[in-house]
Amino acid sequence: MNSRRPQGEGSVYRLPNGRWRGVVNLGWHAGKRRRKYITRGTQAEVVRQLRRLTAAAAAGRLPIERAPKLRLYIAPALGKVPLDKLKPSEVSEFTVHSCCVCRRGAGDCCMRFTADR
Repeated sequence: MNSRRPQGEGSVYRLPNGRWRGVVNLGWHAGKRRRKYITRGTQAEVVRQLRRLTAAAAAGRLPIERAPKLRLYIAPALGKVPLDKLKPSEVSEFTVHSCCVCRRGAGDCCMRFTADR
């Protein structure tokens, strides 16, 4: 029996911790290969999810570009707070602070942003 997956269907392999990982190739974007990784408890779950992701990628519903603002700005400030415990005051404080940081200290930007609330 052939254990190879058909071309373009992604790859499935077992991690050292016993879980399974699947990889879908999203193609090349700006000279870099983009892939989507998923990790599940069983191989069957990974294969099911890979089929969904492959279909979504073929239909153009998966984003190819990465969002660096999440890693650079949002995760350091709010990443350790669980979503169900995140307060509106923390979000508004973050948006005011990030507005100032992104604009390199433009004070009128922060005043305008807080006045809109």
